[in-house]
Amino acid sequence: MSVNLSDSPYAYLRSLLGTRSHGKAGLAIHGANLENVQTTAGIDFSIDGVVYSFGLAGEIDLSALTVIDPDTGDTTTISAQADDTDRIYLLALTSAGAVRIIQGVAVETGETCYCPQCPVTLAPFGAVKVENNSGATFTFGTTSLGAAGITDSYYDLCVTPVSL
Repeated sequence: MSVNLSDSPYAYLRSLLGTRSHGKAGLAIHGANLENVQTTAGIDFSIDGVVYSFGLAGEIDLSALTVIDPDTGDTTTISAQADDTDRIYLLALTSAGAVRIIQGVAVETGETCYCPQCPVTLAPFGAVKVENNSGATFTFGTTSLGAAGITDSYYDLCVTPVSL
């Protein structure tokens, strides 16, 4: 009996094996525009087994990116993150090398912060975890990641982890 990885019980395995990043992007806060991020290296990535390349991005303007709903895969908008919450923002690539944001669910600061699911048509390459204790709302791509009361952590990914 042959196994077809496109069949429903194997779809996750197929995605895990064929859709991923193959390098360390060096994701970090941008030096001058603190509401944005940068990569310090180019990376190779694959979607459904086809390999692509993403060059060094000195700056990724987060406010200009398309936001994807993790449940539907549809385009959505960034919602403000309340004070005293943590949230993970997943960064992923399309086959054309366009960066997309998948916004996680905000949890109370200190609670387990789960990564949003990445649609199978996108390859995750990084995540930013934001802890907002600023006394105000935080909006990814607009609010400075260097603002008082904001703790930001950067992760290079090959697949989407469960939590960070």
